[in-house]
Amino acid sequence: MPNELVKASDFVLVAQHERISDVLGANIGGKLEYRDLDRLRVPAGGGITWTLETPSGPQAISDLVGVIVGYQDCRAYWPDPFNGSRTPAQCVSFDGVTGNGQPGGTCARCPLAQWGSSVSGIGQACKATRRVLLVRPAEVLPVVVTLPPTSIADCRQYLRRLTSIIKPYWSVVSRATLRPEKSSTGITYSRVHWDMVGELDERATKIFASMAQQCRRLLSTVAPDEDVR
Repeated sequence: MPNELVKASDFVLVAQHERISDVLGANIGGKLEYRDLDRLRVPAGGGITWTLETPSGPQAISDLVGVIVGYQDCRAYWPDPFNGSRTPAQCVSFDGVTGNGQPGGTCARCPLAQWGSSVSGIGQACKATRRVLLVRPAEVLPVVVTLPPTSIADCRQYLRRLTSIIKPYWSVVSRATLRPEKSSTGITYSRVHWDMVGELDERATKIFASMAQQCRRLLSTVAPDEDVR
């Protein structure tokens, strides 16, 4: 595509693919686990920069660019307000469709999943999130981007648009930017917007497709409440 911001050759995962298994073995024992991945959260208060953890310290960036290698819709419910402790959720969903725990069942019909069910009377008592795994050009391990309810629809729309041009998400370079918005109650928040800024060649697509398969297995083993609170 014209005016590509990032090309396949810019990705370390592609350029040094043959070395990755040796480095993984030396640094983390060869087995990648979800807890090994860095997390990215959408900033509060309408912030427009992401804060990345790097070997040399935190780095602020305006655009998050990379290849998506997995995503998962989740839900988690706690009956009590957050007090800083790592209390397991009373009910969780690994797909945003079916809850496991109390009350459990079909999420769409659950009163706790409806807007206005939260203690504040505005949000959801059982919070919906989407975890997106994205590999940046200079890194080989994905970062976990946790999208709040207000940003899930934008991500779905972006993936639908990729589907309409027959492009799996692991075959393109995506960009996530933060846009300040204001709710009906006057609260300023950040909404994540996605667009495509490059396409991968056949070799790079195969490499990222393999990683996407591994990441699907990785996400299926982790409780959704890990990233909600």
